[in-house]
Amino acid sequence: MRTILQLIFKRMSLYVNLSIFCILMVGISVTSRAQVSGSVFIDYDSNGKRTNSNPTEPGVAGVKVQLFVGANTTPVITFTDTSGVYSFTIAQAPKDSSVRIEFSNFPETFSPSIVGVNNGTSVQFAKAPATNVFLGITNDDEYCAKDNEVKIGTACYVMGDPLAGGDAGEDPAFVLFDYNAQGLAGVDDFSMVKVAKAKDIGSTWIASYQRDSKRLLVGAIVRRHVGLGPLGTGGMYYIDLNDNTVHDFVDVKNLGIDTGPDPHIDPITNLNILPASKTARSRDSLSFHLAGKVGMGGVQLSRFQDTLFLINLYDKKLYSFLANKPLSVPASKEAAMVKSYTIPHPNCSNNEFAPWALKYYRNKLYIGVVCTAETSQKKEDLKGAIYELSFNDHIFKKALEFPLGYTRDPLDNTQGCDTINTWKPWSKVFPKQCNYPLGAADPLSAFLVNPQPILSDIEFDDDGSMIIGMMDRGGLQTGQNQPGIAKDDTLNYYGFMSGDLLRAQRNANGTFTMESNGVSGNYTSVGSSGPGIPNAHDKNAGPGGGEFFYDDYWINGEDGIGHAELTNGGVFKVPGLSEVFSSAFDPIHKQYLATGFIVFDTKTGKRKRSYALYSVQEGALGKSGA
Repeated sequence: MRTILQLIFKRMSLYVNLSIFCILMVGISVTSRAQVSGSVFIDYDSNGKRTNSNPTEPGVAGVKVQLFVGANTTPVITFTDTSGVYSFTIAQAPKDSSVRIEFSNFPETFSPSIVGVNNGTSVQFAKAPATNVFLGITNDDEYCAKDNEVKIGTACYVMGDPLAGGDAGEDPAFVLFDYNAQGLAGVDDFSMVKVAKAKDIGSTWIASYQRDSKRLLVGAIVRRHVGLGPLGTGGMYYIDLNDNTVHDFVDVKNLGIDTGPDPHIDPITNLNILPASKTARSRDSLSFHLAGKVGMGGVQLSRFQDTLFLINLYDKKLYSFLANKPLSVPASKEAAMVKSYTIPHPNCSNNEFAPWALKYYRNKLYIGVVCTAETSQKKEDLKGAIYELSFNDHIFKKALEFPLGYTRDPLDNTQGCDTINTWKPWSKVFPKQCNYPLGAADPLSAFLVNPQPILSDIEFDDDGSMIIGMMDRGGLQTGQNQPGIAKDDTLNYYGFMSGDLLRAQRNANGTFTMESNGVSGNYTSVGSSGPGIPNAHDKNAGPGGGEFFYDDYWINGEDGIGHAELTNGGVFKVPGLSEVFSSAFDPIHKQYLATGFIVFDTKTGKRKRSYALYSVQEGALGKSGA
């Protein structure tokens, strides 16, 4: 490059050289006019120092900056640009003048961070010229420790009734592992810690973390073949991470929030129909029909972490009640101050919709719903939507709506299963096995692939964009090596949970745009399809014909891709780190009947690493969302 430039300059005329020199001088002059300048950034780790990695601390646009010169009480006003940068000219801040810089109009819930190397206060004094007047702002909910200090918690599921005294209650139902864990736990990585057993909490969905008390809330969810904990469908438990002890918190039914019946309980005998053994078989028919319709979905603490919000799947409403700090059970219904909110939907056919996802972010709650099309059975009636609820006015506003009729990668490459490449309407009918489609049924391994969408989790990227986890209800309705719901059905079924991971770009005006053909805002992933663009699957799958998070497939030895669409709805992101966790089955190539996580790059969509909690484990749910 240097040689080429030398040749060019040698051949230039004097006039051209003088022109270039003048242009350079203009650039220097423009820069020199910025007598007072600096930037505003998010100080994720609250140390008063701006870092470019681990975590990456971005600039903040739209912050108001007022400049007071000398004794002048009338300020010169500007705003930070998209990079968080601001400046005042020599005319506005004459050389050697004493100036006062005041910062305001921060994003909601943010305030100045600790004073440090790159951070002053919201009011700073300087003498012009001053080019390093910086301000870091912080938000408790987006505080980020270094990745080697972070632990990840996840729920695990084991088949059977955990309260019946058998081995179904002894397997782990909640574990912790290191943020940077990868490979197979206990073989490649030994960081996993087993905290709660199935008999302590049953089947749960990770809810929310109360920072001051270091207590992690988990709430009951209903899925086929897996029993609930001692508090039933309304059960909430907390894990004290000070000593890794498990505690009952509250059965929300006692607060007047009806989360529905336990479908594992026979309504006639009032006995749990699930076996005490984790390897025993059960039809668990009612759970097939009520999966996604009873129990709780997302649960989140408020900004001040003293009020709990939850999605009730049974009546499809959002509830809140006082949870106190540290967490403690309200003395009565009146003391709990229970409130309910009617969740909207995007004009779903026959008013059939299902809520689940709940995310607190910058003084708003974000609620995810899908139109289920259960009655119409029309794929064009399938839709997803996310609503935001502001704590300022308690009004729902639709943030995003998107169709769910796009082509997906087939979950399994077995003949018959490989044609299932779209979301399907929710169904009351037990699906047929998709392998051996011509009727030569293998009673030992009947595959069930019936992807029905649930918008189950929402995270936010550092630029405010949404990362959306989609769960497959079909996984909640199935198990591993379990019978069908009909008494005369003699097949042994293996269920598959085929979810998805999507990205919706936040626009400058605050709206969101769903990814299309692997493109999201300024980011383009290899999952884009088109002339000259390599595609991981080459099947034109995903919204608009490509996937942003494209690297979601499993290689089965020499047979190539055996499964695609591995993710199954649980999402987690640390602010300032350009990667996102998604729960997945078979996350490690060539490891069979495994479950764990895939970590994706949030800018490229590429897989960065994978972690499996186990592979081929008795009593676990394997590929059906374990």
